[in-house]
Amino acid sequence: MEIRLDGKKLIRARFALGMSQSDLAKAAGVNATTIFNWEAGKPCAAASKAKKICDVLGLDVADVILFAEDAS
Repeated sequence: MEIRLDGKKLIRARFALGMSQSDLAKAAGVNATTIFNWEAGKPCAAASKAKKICDVLGLDVADVILFAEDAS
């Protein structure tokens, strides 16, 4: 099953913290392209990266995961 993150929730949380995509990427230890892709709604390849990003943003990963049927 394909998993995606709710890009709008990620963006809102990132903006609320005053962070750029690069800031978030550095804080989560991921590539900035990963942040860009997930905010754009592209599929997640690594749940561990999603957890790191959500931890930095103060989100529960369960609140931002979209499954294939939700992602349309």
